[in-house]
Amino acid sequence: MFDAVEGPVVTTTDVSDVLGITTEGARRKLNDLVTDGALRRRKTGRTVVYWRTGESVASEEPDPGTDAETGTDPES
Repeated sequence: MFDAVEGPVVTTTDVSDVLGITTEGARRKLNDLVTDGALRRRKTGRTVVYWRTGESVASEEPDPGTDAETGTDPES
């Protein structure tokens, strides 16, 4: 997302435009990332801006060394 938008911050409108979702959906997704610690936010006037914290969020992709369904190492 941050690679698709010029600048160090994004807004709900940026996310909405890039992902093709409503601004309310974008706000929920961004606020979930704030809760997870991946983003920070600040209100500037009437606009809330979001930026990366540098902390990573656990990937939804399974580790390539694990079974995708069980999450365990097939070798063990």
